[in-house]
Amino acid sequence: MTTIQIASDINGERRRQDEKWGEQNHPPAIWIAVITEEIGEAAEAVLQWEFSDEGDHDERLIRFREELVRVAAVAIAALESIDRQNAVRGTVPS
Repeated sequence: MTTIQIASDINGERRRQDEKWGEQNHPPAIWIAVITEEIGEAAEAVLQWEFSDEGDHDERLIRFREELVRVAAVAIAALESIDRQNAVRGTVPS
């Protein structure tokens, strides 16, 4: 898979998140908590992939990938929120 395809998957997840939750503008502590929760789900998925005998091995790897896409999408949502807050304050992100 190419970087462009992966970015497309992440963008699709961002759209799904916005459809589900609307625009989110949390303070940094909340964003890090949400990202950490998503990382926990990715950790659970990789442990199931590595050590579980339940289900198909490839399906478990796909679930791990899906969780990583969610981690990336939430990180992007946090960046978007920061940029929106900076725009309101009249500062330009670097």
